[in-house]
Formats: sequence, C-alpha cells, structure tokens
Amino acid sequence: MISLWNISMPSLDVPDSLKFRILDLKIYATPFFWGPFLYLYVLHMTGQQNHNKKKDLLHLTVPVAVTLSQVFIEERSVIPSLPAFLLNAFYIHAGCYAAFAYRRVLSHQKRVQNTFSQIDRIHLNWLKRLLAIFAITLLIDFLVAQAITYRLVEYGPALGLIVLLESATIFAIGYFSLQQPQILFPEKPSDKDPKKKYDNSALDDPLSKQLAEQLETLMKTVQPYKRNDLKLADLADLMDLSNHHLSQVINEQMGCNFYEFVNQYRIEYAAGLMRNCDQINITRLAFDAGFNNRVSFTNAFKKQTGLTPSAYLKNNTFKRAS
Repeated sequence: MISLWNISMPSLDVPDSLKFRILDLKIYATPFFWGPFLYLYVLHMTGQQNHNKKKDLLHLTVPVAVTLSQVFIEERSVIPSLPAFLLNAFYIHAGCYAAFAYRRVLSHQKRVQNTFSQIDRIHLNWLKRLLAIFAITLLIDFLVAQAITYRLVEYGPALGLIVLLESATIFAIGYFSLQQPQILFPEKPSDKDPKKKYDNSALDDPLSKQLAEQLETLMKTVQPYKRNDLKLADLADLMDLSNHHLSQVINEQMGCNFYEFVNQYRIEYAAGLMRNCDQINITRLAFDAGFNNRVSFTNAFKKQTGLTPSAYLKNNTFKRAS
C-alpha cells in the first residue's frame, strides 16, 4: 500500500500536502520489499513457528540497500525515468521470491497430508492461487511499464490499471488470511528427499512390515479413523511409536501419506454400510465415518471409488433388488 501511495499520489489531483512519498524519496525502492515480505508471510501462514527470525532479516538486505542508495541517485520522479537495470532487477527479485513462496506452499501441503486426517481448511490452495495472481500481476506490471517507457500507452490510464490490480491482490490476501485458522505442526518439518528420509531410521524392513500389520489390525478393531480430528500424533500414541516411525510405516508399507491412509478406512467403512442399507442419510454417514462435512466426504469417496456416495448407494440398492 505504501508503494501504491508513492506511485499514485504525485499524479493525482490532490492537495500538495498529500503529494509526498514514504521511504521512496528519489526512486521507487519500496517495491523491493514486496518479494521478501510475501515470502515471510507465506512462512507464517504455513506454520513455520520455529523459523530463525534473525536469519529472516537477511531477506531485507536488498530492499534496505536500494532504499539507502537513494542518497547517491539523482532525482527521479516517474516510472519511465527509472534506471532500466533497477526496474528489471525489481521484477526479477520479486519473481524469484514468488517462486520460492510457491515452493514453500507445495512443501506445506505435503506436510499437511502426512500429519492431519482433515485438511479442508489448512491446505492453503487459496494462497497458491494468490501467488499465481501475484506473479501474473508482476508480469502485467512489467509489460505496462515497458509500454510506458516506449510511449506505447499513456501514463495515466496505465498507472490506473497497475494500481487496480495491485490493490485487488492486497485485498484478496488480507481477506483470505483472516479466514485461515492458525496452522501448527507437532514436529519440525523435514526437507529431505522422501526416498532418503528414512535411511538412518532404526526400523528395518521386517520390523516395519510387522508394525504395518499391527496398524491395520488397530484400524479395523479400534477404528480411530472415526475421529474427525485424528492426527498422526494421536495414532502414533495408540501404536506406542514416534511420529517419525509411524509416518515411515505408512509411507513405505502402505504406499501413501497419512491423510490418504486414514481416508481409505473411512471410505471403506462408509461403503460397507451402504452395501447393506437401502436407505441411509449420507450427511450423517459422512460424520460417522470421520469426515467434517459432506463435501469432503463426497470428494474423497468419488476419488477412491469413482462414484459419488449417492450413485454408489443407488447402484448397490439396484444390485440387491435384482
């Protein structure tokens, strides 16, 4: 918002008392803060609570350096007269941080599926889309800036388009972040390659297979999957294992992540009831099976069986009648 103020105020028909800039005294330096702040924001939204905050300050090195460099740069007042290298450096800088942030969200989604059995409100798909919008906005901003530089478009309308796009992006990020619950992980995330993650584990293959059999027995008899708030740590406690070892068993022996593993049992439970009933309340069945809502249940059921719960129930009712 500070960047938008600095860019637009000098060009608007407003009192001279409002035609001042914040930090951007001679050049537009504040845009260089966009990328680092976006990345740090994504770290916060993905639950990186134990992240090294002192190390995070290094991300502000370039923006602060550009801001301080204004002392040695001649007066610049409009976008077309900005040094070309500085303008291009901004787009490269912000684009790289957007890519880093997107990669962080993808990593977060993998962690979520290995930790929680319900991911409806913590998958951060909205943030992934907003990062894409941010990247597109940057691209449009770059193209418009080039068009202004080569006098292909008028400065006023072009500036209005840039301000509109960037304001909409800021509003969207603020709105969706207020709807997002806090995300906390019980263990420090691992960035290791999944194939190498368990190389130093104390679990050998025979023991891992034995634990997998015990886990399957537990799931069938105790049915912990019916808890809609079931987490990896809860199941690990029931198995008397560490989170890491339970995750290893599920990943290596079951060939899936925790989220997929639990949902398989939930769907099998629901499908079993539908095979033996002509009439059943699907919404109630969803909650009984461990889902938080009918939509999540329907999506997971269709992914595993190829049919919606209603269609599956109808098909089995028809088969029994035949």
